[in-house]
Amino acid sequence: MMDMGYPLQLIDLLAKLYRKQLAKVKVAGTLSEWFPVKKGVRQGCVLSRYLFNILAEMVMRETLDGFQGGLQSGGRMITTFAALMTSSCWQIRRQNYRSWWTV
Repeated sequence: MMDMGYPLQLIDLLAKLYRKQLAKVKVAGTLSEWFPVKKGVRQGCVLSRYLFNILAEMVMRETLDGFQGGLQSGGRMITTFAALMTSSCWQIRRQNYRSWWTV
């Protein structure tokens, strides 16, 4: 995240939020003992979607390092995940899917 320009204070805050997590699991009505959570984000956490997008952007940047191409969409060249998520083409598709799935 530092390579992407995120402030050190934000990175430290997120690290502290997810450090030393413990969880219990309920199976057939019985709760397990506490165990350490080693990977993943907290279910229902409002930051989860943002952390996923940051991770996806990091993976895309590393994968496409040195690649000069991109995806042509609506007259724009899309070269990052962030650009894809904010493109007008994507926004229109999201609205169409939202109305399609809404009951």
